[in-house]
Amino acid sequence: MAGVQMDLGTIYDQPQHTYLHRWLLLSNPTDERNTSGYLKICVAVLGPGDEAPSFDSSISSTDEDLETNVLYPSGIALAPASFAISIYRAEDLPRRYLPVFGPAFVNFYGTTRKFSALQSAYDEKQNEGIVEGCSYRGRALVSLTTQIGEYPKVSISAIDSDEILKVDKFLRRRRFVIHVSFMNASMISEYENPVEFEVSMGNFGNKFEDSVMPSPSTTQPTNPVFDGSGYYFLPWNESKPEVAVTCQWEDIGFRIKSLNKLLNMSRRLKNGIRQLEDALKAGKTTQDLAVQFLAVIDRLLADCEQVQKFYFIR
Repeated sequence: MAGVQMDLGTIYDQPQHTYLHRWLLLSNPTDERNTSGYLKICVAVLGPGDEAPSFDSSISSTDEDLETNVLYPSGIALAPASFAISIYRAEDLPRRYLPVFGPAFVNFYGTTRKFSALQSAYDEKQNEGIVEGCSYRGRALVSLTTQIGEYPKVSISAIDSDEILKVDKFLRRRRFVIHVSFMNASMISEYENPVEFEVSMGNFGNKFEDSVMPSPSTTQPTNPVFDGSGYYFLPWNESKPEVAVTCQWEDIGFRIKSLNKLLNMSRRLKNGIRQLEDALKAGKTTQDLAVQFLAVIDRLLADCEQVQKFYFIR
């Protein structure tokens, strides 16, 4: 638990004798070096003839400046913290972006690649990151670490060659082919031009991208047909379109295999526990319950041995 203490005189000395929508920093009396949370308060100390202020909040929590609105108790010393971001590599970024990189890829999205002379205000918001973009524009491989206690001596420095070598082994790529079948396209708003669909992953499959090999990633343009009730559909009938995207990505199969093994172990264990609970509710004998319990344990041990062999072989 945590708390905060203040005297009434401090509150009475404030404008209108009020702390209005202020944040209190909570601390633990046994560990005053660390914060335990924040509490937003409205408190007033009124005397005879004083008018009570309104506690209605007219400021949204997203627009509030928290840094200047926090009351820090005496004896609390805030420790500085800094984020260290390592940038190794970047791909497929527009020319206006500087190269950036790191151990985990972060994708960037903006408006569609089909540029027009006059972009809408919503397109500009997508490109500026104000709203979520709908089209892939690039990615960066970055890492982030936090250092508590002191600020770094330099804000930007080159990455050690050893750190770069650690990342290189995870950047090996393999070729993948993605097949997508379209079964139905209905409830389309009124549209005069032919409609087509495109499947892309990153720049692969994007018909406006010339830095990668082209793929049959778009459906045949088709004129929508009125369905008689207010919407349109594409008359594919029995000829369902299929597209294929050839791409190259980092090989993370070893991670997926490990994850699948652990998920399968977890699923089998949960099923075994659920069956034991059902057996208890059904009032089975102690002997039957013991046999069922040992079967669950044996299955778990066998799964653990398989996982151990998998990692040992690798």
